[in-house]
Amino acid sequence: MDENHQNTTQTSTDNQLSNEQLIGQYINMLLDARGLKDVDADTRKELFNELRVKLNDYINMALLGEIPEDQLNRIEQAFETGVDEGQKVLNDVINELGISIEEITTKALSEFRNLYLDIKEQ
Repeated sequence: MDENHQNTTQTSTDNQLSNEQLIGQYINMLLDARGLKDVDADTRKELFNELRVKLNDYINMALLGEIPEDQLNRIEQAFETGVDEGQKVLNDVINELGISIEEITTKALSEFRNLYLDIKEQ
C-alpha cells in the first residue's frame, strides 16, 4: 500500500471514530440534561446503549423518509442479495437523489433531542 493511500485510509478511520465519539458525547449530554448525571455506572451504560440504538434508528428512519417508495423497494431487493450490495444501492440512491445526509442527520439530532427532553417547538 502506498503512503498516500495509507494516509487517506487512516484519515477516513479517524473521521469515523470522531463521528462515533461525537454521537457518544451527544448522548451523554442528553442523559445529563435529563438529570441522569449521578446514576450508577452500570445503569448509565445501559441507558447510554439504549439511547444510542434509539438515536441511530431515528436517524435511519429520517433518511429513509426522504427516499421514494419505488427506490426503497430497489434498496430492499438489493439487501436481500447481500449487505454489501444493499449498501452499494443505498449509497447510489442517496447520490442519485442528491440527499444531504448531513442535513438530515442534523435535523434528526435536533428533533430527537426535543423529543427526549420533552421540549415543545415554538
